[in-house]
Amino acid sequence: VTGQVGHSCRDACKAEGNKECLSDHFEYVNLCSVLYEYFDCESGCMGGVVGEDVPNYVAKNKPGLYQKCLTSNAQPTCLASHPTTRRICPCA
Repeated sequence: VTGQVGHSCRDACKAEGNKECLSDHFEYVNLCSVLYEYFDCESGCMGGVVGEDVPNYVAKNKPGLYQKCLTSNAQPTCLASHPTTRRICPCA
């Protein structure tokens, strides 16, 4: 499931038929190949980004990251959000 700009995965999953965010399933969506399926990633995809809201797509103007898809080596959380990004979320 993809969230709206600034929404957490908890919010995105809830909006998608009242589903739950599965925090132990981020490994399945925290991949550039998966992000390219859901977002345009016009500026490419970058790994190793630190942030609890990653994996995501930077949808609003943020210098150096605008229109990039981002993945992380850190463990994302279902509650994290950022005012410039759209998250990709594991929901069930």
